[in-house]
Amino acid sequence: MLLSGGVSKGQADFLPQALRESGVTEIFHRVAQRPGQPFWFGQRPGGATVFALPGNPVATFAGYYRYVRGWLRQTQGQLIDNQVFAQLASPVDFKPALSYFLAVQLENAPDGRLLAHPAPTAGSGDVAGLLAADGLLELGPNQTHFAAGSAWPLWRFRR
Repeated sequence: MLLSGGVSKGQADFLPQALRESGVTEIFHRVAQRPGQPFWFGQRPGGATVFALPGNPVATFAGYYRYVRGWLRQTQGQLIDNQVFAQLASPVDFKPALSYFLAVQLENAPDGRLLAHPAPTAGSGDVAGLLAADGLLELGPNQTHFAAGSAWPLWRFRR
């Protein structure tokens, strides 16, 4: 089951409680990433899996590409895509020290490197900003400065 919205800690975010009350066992609620921190994951007796992603469009999109897509492919007996890495074309600073899914535009450099340029976006509610992006670069959780030339996992959605 794939759900979007209602999983944070606001007054209208009733989904975690409703899922638990319906017999779904919570595996975890919240991940150290942005966008998409209030991601909820659980299982029903018998093995049915529940992904409850945040409601912000970019957070839902990032959660789908990072967690749901590979799981779906594997459960359908399909091969999971090989992990691709891209290098930052310019330095990026991001605080706090969480995994950060940076929308990027890609460039094939003459020397064969895949370069990632930050795409112009306005945050996790800016779904239109994804139109200018080719993928999401997953910047690691234990730092706040990411140097130009450093390589990071790429979740590519446009070829």
